[in-house]
Amino acid sequence: MKRNFSTLFICILLVGCSESKNRSEKPLAQTSEGIQQETVDEYNARKKSEVLNKYEQKANKNNKLPAQQKPGKWYEGGTLHQSKVAEWKKATEANRLATCADFIAKARTISNMNDLLAKSVGLRACITEATKGLPSTDNEKVSDIAVLCIIQLGY
Repeated sequence: MKRNFSTLFICILLVGCSESKNRSEKPLAQTSEGIQQETVDEYNARKKSEVLNKYEQKANKNNKLPAQQKPGKWYEGGTLHQSKVAEWKKATEANRLATCADFIAKARTISNMNDLLAKSVGLRACITEATKGLPSTDNEKVSDIAVLCIIQLGY
C-alpha cells in the first residue's frame, strides 16, 4: 500500500496529538534501585528538544547568504509560496530562506528580526530534510509541507 508523504506526515502528527491527550503526569515506573524514570511529559519535551536542536544545528551550518545579497535583506525575494517541492529542490538557499520568512511571518507574530531569521532557517531545514530523497513529494505544495513543519517544530 502506497501513501504519499503528506498523508504519512499527517498521520504521524495525529498520533502524536492523540498521545498527548493521554499523557500522564505520574512517573512511568521505578527501577529496582528506586530511581524514578522520566514522565511521559519529560520524555516528550526531551525528544522535541532533540529534534529542534538537530534542525538548529543543520540550519547554522547552512545559514550562509550569497555574497551578492545585502545584509538585512535576506527576507526579500522569496518566490516559492505557490511552488511544488520539485521547484523547492532546484531553488537557491536565499530564495528558500526568504520564502520561509514569509511563511513564518504569516504563521506567528515576530518580536524581532533575529527571531524571524532563526525560525526561517529552522523551517528551511525542516522542509528540505522532509523532502530530501523522496521523489514522491515532488508534486506536493511547498506551503503544505511548510505548515506541517511549522506544527512539528512548534512555531
